[in-house]
Amino acid sequence: LVSRGSWPFDTSKTIKPHVNFIKCDREDGDPFENCPKLLKAVEKTKEYYAVLDFSGYYPQWIEDTVELLQGKVRVYIYVSTDSVYEVSKPSDRPKSMEIDAVRPDDQDDRDE
Repeated sequence: LVSRGSWPFDTSKTIKPHVNFIKCDREDGDPFENCPKLLKAVEKTKEYYAVLDFSGYYPQWIEDTVELLQGKVRVYIYVSTDSVYEVSKPSDRPKSMEIDAVRPDDQDDRDE
């Protein structure tokens, strides 16, 4: 499991102890420059059955990931979370955050 290291809710107890966790944040400059453990894991792994990618704020992140994993992954699935934020109330922040993904209670706000 590769992630930024956030363990929401109780996942640090229910999931983290049962997976091989590698911390990597593509937000930190070059997407893999700061992720030597990930690069090493990809290098020594012959094949991944599937990769499920939930974080691709910039198209370049997806392109870089596909290039890194080329020839090693049977199935690569990118899931855009944009639709979650599309129904949420607009935020003042320049970038959406997980806390922004809240459907408005007011029906009029939902219909906008």
